[in-house]
Amino acid sequence: MSLAKLPQCTLREFRKMFPKSKVVRCKKFNRKDCWDLLDHVRWWESIRKGMNINPLIYIEISSCMEYCRVKGLDNDYLYYKHYADEGYEYITLEGGNRHDSTHNFYEQEPQNRDDKHVNYCIIKGVDRETMHDLYRRVAYGKAPNRQEQRTGIFGVVSDLVRKTAEKLSHVWPKVKGINPIRMQDDEMIAIIMLYVSKGGVFGKGDGGSKDDNLDTLYKTNKWMRGKFTYLVNSLNKVFEAIIDYDDIITKKLEKTFLYFITVLFDTLYTVYNIKDYDKLVKEVYEIWITKWNDASIVYHRNNLPLTFHELMSGLATYLEQVVRLKSIINEDVIPVLEDLKIITPRNEDKFTHLHRKLYIEKNKFKKRGKWYVKIRTNNVECDLLANTREFKDVLLSEAYSAKCELDHIKPKTKGGETILENAELTSKDYNRKKSNKF
Repeated sequence: MSLAKLPQCTLREFRKMFPKSKVVRCKKFNRKDCWDLLDHVRWWESIRKGMNINPLIYIEISSCMEYCRVKGLDNDYLYYKHYADEGYEYITLEGGNRHDSTHNFYEQEPQNRDDKHVNYCIIKGVDRETMHDLYRRVAYGKAPNRQEQRTGIFGVVSDLVRKTAEKLSHVWPKVKGINPIRMQDDEMIAIIMLYVSKGGVFGKGDGGSKDDNLDTLYKTNKWMRGKFTYLVNSLNKVFEAIIDYDDIITKKLEKTFLYFITVLFDTLYTVYNIKDYDKLVKEVYEIWITKWNDASIVYHRNNLPLTFHELMSGLATYLEQVVRLKSIINEDVIPVLEDLKIITPRNEDKFTHLHRKLYIEKNKFKKRGKWYVKIRTNNVECDLLANTREFKDVLLSEAYSAKCELDHIKPKTKGGETILENAELTSKDYNRKKSNKF
């Protein structure tokens, strides 16, 4: 494509060329008015002084429809046609707030309609991918935040994140620090998608910054569809239940509460059925708020003691803190929900989190002021794992982590029952090698 020209027009001509009824804000780029009174005042001053240099950039719908029709880009054609059928002629690619403010200026100051000007740019004959790329390049710089730039990356993830954020619109007023006007709702959905798609990373993880990891997610369009859909639907049900508990949950929730329940539902996925979301929310919230206000140390990062509150605050930066949170949920949340029959195991032949909790409580012991439990890492008769001792003492935090599993001593295939008397805590590696052996 060639670089579009930047002509000028008077406000009267602007009003005629770009009437409100013919210009639409695509939700991808200019979905909400985020200007306050001071922003409008400054823009009006710029018009009066002739200093409104930045052009208002529009996509011409009819020429884009024809371009996509000729190229055989059916989905792109239908995207533009949807707006054309509603009577629109242009899409604001950049300057949606300035577009609206200019119309207001025209109405408020009729004396300036013919001697004040605005710059504009009309882009013709592009597909959606090119339109997204144009938006990103307009957004380069410091003014738009990283998520506002990221939403211009063309692809399925970009569209899905936006639709999901809208689907969960009832969530954001209940949570601190999420402002939909600056696309912070989109970013939270993208973070959840990143978590389920990249092995439990809420942000930085093992490599790359949070923003770099999110950009990669948008560019590759690779995510775990089934688990993401499950988490979004679960999140939706949780906040529908939270609305019913306004008398109990009277304050806005911390943003990290979303991380907390994301890890919880990630653990429940395909393993448990949820019987009652109302009861689940009530119980989980009580556990959460108790831990949030508890000053006890739950983790040490490089010898730095962290409370639960501090642990949660670092989830987007330190992957090991996400691992510790999973251990806490395995120990203190899921067994409670299971014991109260709020959740039920999908496979009754498998040991559950409640089984593991009861086993560890029965077999734990204190050593050097800390609690440990033995796990089997090998069997000297079978020698399944070379150079590995038969038993190992592990801290309870590790015993509740994904590194350890409760295993049948006498395999199920040989008539072994799923009861504590037939249970042994093992390393995951040993359990996989053991298979169905005694």
